[in-house]
Amino acid sequence: MTSEHRHTISTIAAGTFLLLCAVLWARPVCADIIYLKAGGALRGEIIEQDEKTITLRVPYGRMIIKRSHVQRIEKEDVLNVLLAQSDGLLKDGKTDAAVAKLEETVRRFPSSVSARERLLRLYHRRAESLHTQGRLLEADRFYRRILELAPDDEEAAEHTRKVDAIRKDAPAAEKEARLLLSFGQYRQALETFNRLAEVVPGSAVRNRRFIARAHAGYGARLLEFKRFAEACSHYNAAVKLDPTLLARRKDEVVIARFSPIVSEINEKGRTLSDARWETLAAELKAIIALDDKNPHFHYALAVCYHELERYAEAAREYAVVTGEKPDLSALPGSLGALQQRAKKKTESDPIILSFRKPSFTDVRPGPTQVLETEHFIIHHHNDEMAVLVARAAEYFLRRNYKVFLDAMPENCWSKKCDVFIYRTHEEYLQQSHQPSWSPAMASTTGIAGQLERHHIMTYQTVEDLTASHLTHEITHIIHGAVVHYHGSNPIWLREGIAVRQEPWFKRMRMARIIREAQNDGKLLTLEQVIEQKGYPPGELVDLFYAQSYALVTALQRSGGKEQFTQFCRQACTAKALAAVKEVYGLDRDELEKRWKKHEADLMSLLDKV
Repeated sequence: MTSEHRHTISTIAAGTFLLLCAVLWARPVCADIIYLKAGGALRGEIIEQDEKTITLRVPYGRMIIKRSHVQRIEKEDVLNVLLAQSDGLLKDGKTDAAVAKLEETVRRFPSSVSARERLLRLYHRRAESLHTQGRLLEADRFYRRILELAPDDEEAAEHTRKVDAIRKDAPAAEKEARLLLSFGQYRQALETFNRLAEVVPGSAVRNRRFIARAHAGYGARLLEFKRFAEACSHYNAAVKLDPTLLARRKDEVVIARFSPIVSEINEKGRTLSDARWETLAAELKAIIALDDKNPHFHYALAVCYHELERYAEAAREYAVVTGEKPDLSALPGSLGALQQRAKKKTESDPIILSFRKPSFTDVRPGPTQVLETEHFIIHHHNDEMAVLVARAAEYFLRRNYKVFLDAMPENCWSKKCDVFIYRTHEEYLQQSHQPSWSPAMASTTGIAGQLERHHIMTYQTVEDLTASHLTHEITHIIHGAVVHYHGSNPIWLREGIAVRQEPWFKRMRMARIIREAQNDGKLLTLEQVIEQKGYPPGELVDLFYAQSYALVTALQRSGGKEQFTQFCRQACTAKALAAVKEVYGLDRDELEKRWKKHEADLMSLLDKV
């Protein structure tokens, strides 16, 4: 064999190796592909050729190939190949691989407008998806890559500014989350902790016990609205973060875990598979391990065993409920009667959803104590409660001013607001002269547009004092200042705005009230709401508050903050419908249409329960 022939064979072998490793070396924009008769192909750049040979530039030098060994020669557009590969990866759902391929393409062909546009679109898609999932830190990385390619992209710039602001204000955000937790605003606290955790690594670990308390508190609220699966999820998250909560809030945890099981059995019953019945039985046994005294848990476990035809085990669990000694000799015939007795027992002993909520029952002996803050004077009989109310009042003052203005004005009040917290509901009613249904009240008086006096009254054992009532009453005080202490402030507007500042669970209660009134044909008309003078009779108070809240929300959604503030001021001196027409350009029918739409939107929240 001649040396020339040996060189040709080795060249072919080398070409086959190069075909396998082609992805490892940087190819020119347009590559030449030489297909060999013996099989395989060589990629490179043809730099010289004649009738007998072809000289090919490859990464490690040059190769000379005999034309007699060549089947055909083709040109390859590498840019288009890379773009096609990225399209194929996207079509197959391999988004991350497609991103990597397009990033490689842009590095190799920085002047390619097509490659840059495709990569930007993909970055936007990934960023928006991550943002929607609440994964802000991951989304931020893609938004910053967008700015590297397109520095003028407004959406990416806005997102990165927000993330940078959160990072900068992390200590303040952490303080706010803990404050919200102490006030009983659990969902808002969770949202704040989660936003912080997305952009400040380590914050979730540092705050895990606070986050656990927020999950448990939110779970209790969800149980109130029979959102059992969600409640169970939050209680499980709480216990995972802080296992000591299981002992301290055992009753709530077991009810949260038990309720979704009961719902599933009641809704799906005989359609459940044996495997699912086995799973439910295992979950119920775990619940009984935490609380073996509750007959409802044993009854549900007996039902699972009954469906699985494990009759002896079913009989034992039914017998736990009835207090009998089970007769296992007559099974399964005797099981039906035993089940009925157990069922009757559970129906006569229903589960009561009752949860511990912050309440201050300790009364400090002696005269009323005073705690003074920048804007409030707290008159109280419980030091711990006074500190909590003081913190909440200052927080809600700054937050709720943003309903009307971009920020709380400096020196917003010429006089501090007194907050009188009485020892009992009876004492509060005696001092405030409010109707018996009232949990709290606020009053502002002014002369010629100047503040004369303002105060809040409530009592220390009222449920949800800092979570709900305090923010409601402080909103009244702010509203009075914004309209310059005008004495003709419409009551529906005052109460609607104040309810809107309360937490989500209060608005859910409003939705339930509207739904029940609608079903009974007892909804108030628009005129009944806006022409109400003074508070309605006790049986209509909750409905009036709920429909006023819906009307205020409809107005706020019809314009901006400046328009709403302007409307509040005009509503003190003009008829409500005239002020709506003047400020929003809406006639009565259009206002009613928007009001009813929001009532429907509000009630739809209940359909998700």
